[in-house]
Amino acid sequence: MKRLLVLLSFVIVSCLSAACSGSSNSPETAQAVPLVVSVEKGPVQEGPALLPAEADPEPDALSEEEKAKRIPVRVKVPAFEIDAPIEPVGLDNEGRVDTIPDAATVGWYKYGPAPGAQGNAILDGHRDYKRKLGALRPIERLKVGEAVTIAFADGSEQTFKVVSNNTYPLDDVPENVMELTGEARVSMITCSGKFVREKGGYQSRVVVVLK
Repeated sequence: MKRLLVLLSFVIVSCLSAACSGSSNSPETAQAVPLVVSVEKGPVQEGPALLPAEADPEPDALSEEEKAKRIPVRVKVPAFEIDAPIEPVGLDNEGRVDTIPDAATVGWYKYGPAPGAQGNAILDGHRDYKRKLGALRPIERLKVGEAVTIAFADGSEQTFKVVSNNTYPLDDVPENVMELTGEARVSMITCSGKFVREKGGYQSRVVVVLK
């Protein structure tokens, strides 16, 4: 399938689109501040995974095609007792990466790679939403070398290690954070820093890269 380039207004993770908007009782009620980047839009990862759950193959034994078909359904971070559901997200009506309207659920950008496949799999989550703490809120304290496990719809799991953990000012997030190509990796993103309502919400982004 021919891939297309789309220009997205991407407020990285918990402040993606609705991620920085909640109820009137939440600090995340302001409009998201767009970070405009070019993201390569690939084929949608939808439907049931094709690998039988009973096979439960080792991730290293899977072909790139098989890895690309796996649909992530949960993310587990033992260091903070995180065990959160994952749901696929696409773009909202304004062309921005959408988010899940729930503090406890993590979004996976379904137009990009699946975790473990070639390229950059993007997971995003709220820092807080409607007076509830977001599932990915603690990831800013993850240390290099700590484990994160992702479970898939086919019944398999794959454990990754943290290779970097950086916090960037909203206006200074490297463009390569959102690149979908390159080596296999997972980028978990959420909001951090000071909340400034007149500037649209949290003013920093946490980016944890897994391999």
